[in-house]
Amino acid sequence: MAEEKRKLGQLILARHGESMHNVDKSHREMSSRGVDYDASQNYLTELGIKQATELGEYLADLFKDTPSKLIRIYSSKSPRAEQTADIVVNILNNKRKNKPDHAVRTYELDSRWREQSLGLGEPHLAKNHNFLVQRHDDYFRSINGNLRFRFEKKPIVAEELSEAERNIIDDLTKELNLLGNEIYGENLTDVAVREKDSAADLEEFLKEEGAVSIIITHKGSMIASLQALINKNVDGIVEFINANGSPDNCDLVVYNYEPDASRRENKWQLLSWLGKAA
Repeated sequence: MAEEKRKLGQLILARHGESMHNVDKSHREMSSRGVDYDASQNYLTELGIKQATELGEYLADLFKDTPSKLIRIYSSKSPRAEQTADIVVNILNNKRKNKPDHAVRTYELDSRWREQSLGLGEPHLAKNHNFLVQRHDDYFRSINGNLRFRFEKKPIVAEELSEAERNIIDDLTKELNLLGNEIYGENLTDVAVREKDSAADLEEFLKEEGAVSIIITHKGSMIASLQALINKNVDGIVEFINANGSPDNCDLVVYNYEPDASRRENKWQLLSWLGKAA
């Protein structure tokens, strides 16, 4: 009799549901609309709630026979991601309430799957300094349709600042006790580094046969996972996204985890991208 194939652990990345700022993109131009922008108020739209509900229904059906102890859910620390995770967890538990092992633990926050940081270009930090507002706006204009730029350039580049601007940043750094990427922001390569760190922490759990980790995250983070987990270089990622598309709201990216990767270069294998087999 042929040996039954071991069911591999899976890492599932899900983009949050549609948020208010997905609809109103004017927040990207601080200088043209004023600087009153509060990311903490970026909640799901009515459509976003519907999308998150459909995501929860899909995952509940997909893992209906998976013991709850083998399901772990994580969320980026942002209102739109947490709201999506709340909806997903509630549906999973309601669908499984008649099972002996029904309760899925509530989601855990993992800031390593947060959105790309703009450093001092974040609106709540930039709003009192016109040159930081300008850097914020310039960065968003430059990344429009330019994925390579997001991997290679930080939102604030020290060499492009005047001496007076560098002095202001030095003062802000001391005042706010900031370090590294909190000052100049991140490119997507930086995002991939922290994701790789998080994925390493998941490996022990995913060694369990049939275990699944579900992470509610962001579009840029899902794209960066191609570098973090399967080591695609920037050229390869640009080519891949051009051919296969970027994650929309509540789209899924699925990776298999193979503890014994002696036959392959990597323990992680991309199984599907936005619902299509990789």
